[in-house]
Formats: sequence, structure tokens, C-alpha cells
Amino acid sequence: MGGIRIREFNQGLIPQAVAENPGSAAVIPGYSGTYASAQATELALSESLTGVPSHDLPILETIKGDVMTGIQLNMNNTIAVSLKCLYSQITPANT
Repeated sequence: MGGIRIREFNQGLIPQAVAENPGSAAVIPGYSGTYASAQATELALSESLTGVPSHDLPILETIKGDVMTGIQLNMNNTIAVSLKCLYSQITPANT
């Protein structure tokens, strides 16, 4: 549940960031519903594990795929935010 709390905290920062830099919300695509939905799905999948390998292996493969997709999305968002921040530091926001 720690990851869910971290996401919720980070999402709480977005309105202030957007207010300070209009248009910055587009830098982090899908940050609201997409992440929350993915976390809820992964939590439900993990809660359905039984300890029976024949039942759990397909679930674990699904979770693994979801986590790998999430890691890639996070890396893409990190790059996008870094580029946006670098661009904002070099170029005035009003130009």
C-alpha cells in the first residue's frame, strides 16, 4: 500500500505545479486515473494469490508484465519532466 500512498501524495502536487506552470500537466500523461487503476488492478491480483503454483503462476506473470509496463511509463515520465524542466529553465515560459 506504500506505493499507493506515494502516488496519491505525488498527484496532490500536480495542481500546484500546473498553477505555477500552465500546460505542465500534459508532461505527465495519464497520471490521474491510469496509475490509480493500474495499482488497484495489481493489488487485486496480488490478493488473489493462493500459494498454489498452477493457479498463481499466470497471475504472477500478469503482475510482472504490469510492473514492467509501469516502470517503462515512469522512465518516460521522468525523461519528459526532466526535458520540460530543463527547457523551462533555459527558455522563458512566456516565449
